[in-house]
Amino acid sequence: MVDVYLPLVVYSVMLWQALWAATTISSERDQQTLDCLLTTQLSNQAILTGKWQACLGSPWKLGSAVGAILLVGLLIGGVHPLGLPLAMLAIMVQAAFVINLGMYCSVVCPSAARATAVTIAMWLVVWLGHWLLFLVGSVLATMAGRRDLIDFAGNVPRRRPDPAADVQQAGLTERPAGKHPCGRW
Repeated sequence: MVDVYLPLVVYSVMLWQALWAATTISSERDQQTLDCLLTTQLSNQAILTGKWQACLGSPWKLGSAVGAILLVGLLIGGVHPLGLPLAMLAIMVQAAFVINLGMYCSVVCPSAARATAVTIAMWLVVWLGHWLLFLVGSVLATMAGRRDLIDFAGNVPRRRPDPAADVQQAGLTERPAGKHPCGRW
């Protein structure tokens, strides 16, 4: 349950945050209110920080949803207690990344529509890019005849256990029947 619902909730909220961030500066530019905002006494850093915090939204919404899912996972034994703070830290880092990505695209792109499209494309590349690299690498390894480089799923044929061979490999010899190892009998 935790394996399914937690990523769905987290990534849907992160997509919303990224799309919200993608329209922060570019929508100001589209509505021609960016010039008025820049003429205030606020510094550029203060403007971007305020918009970043607005994109974060209410952290209690995301925190309560994720906390409820993790609590259920903890109660049914699907989540280790030490995994709770690590999961929350990972979610916070990923949320900060998608907000920064959206705001970067909002600053660089000339329109809100383009910033939104570029943000979604870049988010998908980051989210799915490692799978694309694995796919290309596995195709190249298969074409080169080196299937062993990508066969990590345990499909390698294993030898049958042979206790006598293990004893000989370890340098031990079997003692004759009826003899004690200390030589007393």
